[in-house]
Amino acid sequence: VEQLTLNTSEAYMLTIPQCHSDCSDLDEATSCPASSKSEIVIAAETALGIARAVETLLQLMSTVDGQHTTAASFVISGVPWHIQDHPRFPHRGLLLDTSRNFLPLRSLLQTIDAM
Repeated sequence: VEQLTLNTSEAYMLTIPQCHSDCSDLDEATSCPASSKSEIVIAAETALGIARAVETLLQLMSTVDGQHTTAASFVISGVPWHIQDHPRFPHRGLLLDTSRNFLPLRSLLQTIDAM
C-alpha cells in the first residue's frame, strides 16, 4: 500500500483518441460511444494519479438518452482529448467551518495535530 506524503505524485496523462468504430448515429468529430474499440490511455506514476485520471474521465462522459442502463448509452464528447494534469500545489487545503458547525476545541486541536 502506497503511503501518501507531501511528495506523492498525483500527476497523470489521459488520452482519448478519435472514434474508430461505426459512429453513424453520432457526430464522429465530436462524440464517441464508450463501447467503441478506441483505447483510452491513462499514464501515472502512482495509483493516486490514476484515480485522478479516472475522475477526469468520468467528468467527460455523458449519457446519450438520459438513461444510465448500459455502457453503450455513454459518450465522450469533443474527442480527441489529451490531458496532462498535476496539482498546482504539493499540499491540500482543509476547511473547518466553525461558523455553521460547532467543533469542540479538542476536535480542532486533534485535526491540527493530524496535519
